[in-house]
Amino acid sequence: MSLIESQSGAVRWPVGKLVIGSTVAMLWGAMGLTLWSQIHVGYSKSSWQFSDWLINYQGGFVRRGLLGQLLLVANQRFGLDPYVVVLVVTLGAYVLLCALAVIAAKKGRIPHALVPMSFALGFPVFSNEWFRKDVLLVLLFILALTSLRLENRSLRFGLVNAVACFAILCHEAFVFIGLPALIVCSMLLDPTSGNSGSFRLVQSLKFLSPALLVGLIVFAAKGNSQTAVAIWDSWKSVSFLPRGFAPPEISGGGPQAAIESIGWSSYRGFEITRGALKTTYYGIPAIAGWALTLTWVFFTAVAVASRKAAQGQAKLSPQQTACIIGLVFAGTLPLYVIGLDYGRWIFLCIGVSFSTICLVPVGILAPFLDRVMSNFGSRISKRQRVTGFVSRLSTTLEWSTNKSSLFIVGSLFLAVPPAYWEAYESLMPVTLFVRGIFG
Repeated sequence: MSLIESQSGAVRWPVGKLVIGSTVAMLWGAMGLTLWSQIHVGYSKSSWQFSDWLINYQGGFVRRGLLGQLLLVANQRFGLDPYVVVLVVTLGAYVLLCALAVIAAKKGRIPHALVPMSFALGFPVFSNEWFRKDVLLVLLFILALTSLRLENRSLRFGLVNAVACFAILCHEAFVFIGLPALIVCSMLLDPTSGNSGSFRLVQSLKFLSPALLVGLIVFAAKGNSQTAVAIWDSWKSVSFLPRGFAPPEISGGGPQAAIESIGWSSYRGFEITRGALKTTYYGIPAIAGWALTLTWVFFTAVAVASRKAAQGQAKLSPQQTACIIGLVFAGTLPLYVIGLDYGRWIFLCIGVSFSTICLVPVGILAPFLDRVMSNFGSRISKRQRVTGFVSRLSTTLEWSTNKSSLFIVGSLFLAVPPAYWEAYESLMPVTLFVRGIFG
């Protein structure tokens, strides 16, 4: 829908399309300029981005340690520079995910405008998180979901679980981000779809039992301060060039950033999160700021994703799109309690949600979402306040879809900080675009 219309509803000249096109171009421009700057500056060994890749098994089996162990072996046996390897992997993964999203947009599964937004593929760059494992986790989810459609059950079982287990060993967040979606998609794509829902759920849990078992093992292998020291010391023989991005170093020269956090308890993570949510910025409490950001992301994602589909292209309704985002978000709620990286959880939720929308046929996904909404509606039918809220939400979703152009333009001012909401102003796409042009 054009931004500028006559009273009769007829679109005046293509000013609206020009504004939307310019907005999307600015988002892509901000991505390119910011990414180039971040590559040029680089990341130090003690940065959160790089140190997350250096966690290994030198202090014993521990969560997130698989890739770090592979990096250490590659360095010891083949002399490969860990930084260069991580740079190639992360940059390649990001470019690949962008390419897949553009292809999906050309096929009409998602709108082009959605791709570079700050909660979608703009997030890793705008929030300086592309050097972490998040993009890789989304790609692994896509690979696992694609493997679910293989006809050979044995091959499907082996490949899906191998990919899911690998993702969990890379980062335990995949247990909350990817596994619930894979369980549901396994139910939907199961050839025995004629059976009851409870039977299919049991079958899906059995199908993904290896990945579920690995998830339990990973959560039991949290590590401690001694583990962190052993990991940090294992890299002392490797020469790392001094590079740019790094937080203030912890005194004593011991483990830093992500390696130091490997010994944190869930309670400490909760305490850090609670403390950060008590801070204020421009008089706005961080918890309120995050609530507003989540709301803005939610309505923008639904509004833009529900824009008019190409002729002959089936598309989910605004309510169905909202339902799938809500389901994925519900699975990640524990992460919001014990982990401060809210922006990363938002990006992963959006990545998993729209990967599912793109890869699961609408004819299969839409009826399932309708059943979920129907069951939810029957459960709340006697609660007037909840029913009224849901009714107003549905009406607002329809309104936002009709005003999707406004949400696209507004996305220039929508920032999704990786952790601390106080960084909002400096991470707005329009700010990054201007900074990239004028320095």
